[in-house]
Amino acid sequence: MFGKKKEAEKKVSKNMFDLISGLPKIHDKETIFYHIDIENGFLSIQALKLYFSKKSEILQEYRIPVGDVLAFDIVEETHYKQKSALKRGVAGALLFGPVGAIIGSASGLDKSKIKETLGISYLSAKGDEPQTIVFNLGVPGWTAFNTAAIKKLKEEVENAEKSERAKAILKIYNDYEETDDGAILL
Repeated sequence: MFGKKKEAEKKVSKNMFDLISGLPKIHDKETIFYHIDIENGFLSIQALKLYFSKKSEILQEYRIPVGDVLAFDIVEETHYKQKSALKRGVAGALLFGPVGAIIGSASGLDKSKIKETLGISYLSAKGDEPQTIVFNLGVPGWTAFNTAAIKKLKEEVENAEKSERAKAILKIYNDYEETDDGAILL
């Protein structure tokens, strides 16, 4: 039993993100942060209320089968500064491949204070339309931890066996050809 607990502690990556979009808002008046990890084949996203004097409280946990994650990556502000969703989607596609279009088109919030975000594109349990969650990467005091955690988690996501649904979506997006000048042939 002691060995299992110790092993679980090793798997926990130290990170703390601020939600921009893609998940239901939990509280209007309280600051909620999100911890992301991979546990038992799921990308686990925990909404936390932080306390200075006691252990943080998990308000809600969201789980996505790792095989249904289509994209998991850092997106920098300069990559999607355009105003229209269509332009951001095209910029995302050109910079991050076809799945980047999904992340790019979902990134239309005011970014005056946000330099980098974490974009997670996935297939929900209730359908085959890709969904996107966007987090602020630069939570004060956590940026270095977040960057290291993303690197580790991204590697695990990329190495995971994709579900048949995810393979089908990725095939659709990957069937398009890009020309030397970056245009996408339809």
